[in-house]
Amino acid sequence: MSLGSLTGGGMFVGTIVSGLIIQSTNGIPCRGAFLRDVSMYALSISMVWYVLESNRVTRDNVYLLLGMWVGYVTTVFLADMYHRKVTLPRLHKEGKERRKSLKLERL
Repeated sequence: MSLGSLTGGGMFVGTIVSGLIIQSTNGIPCRGAFLRDVSMYALSISMVWYVLESNRVTRDNVYLLLGMWVGYVTTVFLADMYHRKVTLPRLHKEGKERRKSLKLERL
C-alpha cells in the first residue's frame, strides 16, 4: 500500500503538476532539470520494480537505492551551484545589455 501511494504521488507530480506548470509558462522553463528529474524517477521505479520481482530485499538493493538517492541529491546540489555561479550572472549581464540597448533605441 505504501508503494502504491509513493508511485501514485510521483505520477501525480510528474503528470498533473508538471503539466500545469508547462502550460502556464508556455513551455518547459528548465529543460535540464525536468529531464534529470524524469530520468531519475524512471530509474528509481525500474529499480523498485526489480526488487519487487525478485521477491526479496537484500542489503545490496538497499545500498543501491541509497546510492541512487545520494547521487541524485548531489547532482541537484551541483546543478544549483552551477546555476547560481554561471547562469544567473550571465542572464543578469544579458539583461543589463538589453536594457541599455533599449534605452539607446528610445533616444
